[in-house]
Amino acid sequence: MSQVWRDLLFAHWRVPAEQLHRVVPPQLTVDTFEGAGWIGVVPFMIRGARLPLTPPTPWLSDFPELNVRTYVTVNGRPGVYFLSLDAASSLAVFAARRTYRLPYFRATMSTVRQGDEVSYSSERRTRGGEAAGFRARYRPRGPVFTA
Repeated sequence: MSQVWRDLLFAHWRVPAEQLHRVVPPQLTVDTFEGAGWIGVVPFMIRGARLPLTPPTPWLSDFPELNVRTYVTVNGRPGVYFLSLDAASSLAVFAARRTYRLPYFRATMSTVRQGDEVSYSSERRTRGGEAAGFRARYRPRGPVFTA
């Protein structure tokens, strides 16, 4: 799978690690920083999603996504544990749930860029998950770069 991520926000909140232990599988250890676990909310735009050796299809390949995550280790190796992932693409949600068994949900989402500011909104609309919504306006606080 090939894709480019644009207009990312990495927003994090400190959470007592014992609260995260309740939602993370027991074989994973919640990573801590300064004595606490962390929840990350990461909205972004996927551009040009496609299978290897295929061209992107504009009406299928570009869509907003939002993930809610925490950081873990397993057997001494660091990783990311996704609590939920929302996407505006029904095809991406279906494929990710079926192929990777990730907690993906369909959502009505939008991103609007005005200058360097991004307005992002997401409302989960599937029956399989709890109602969830997210709205944010954000902009860079330093130089923008490509990773």
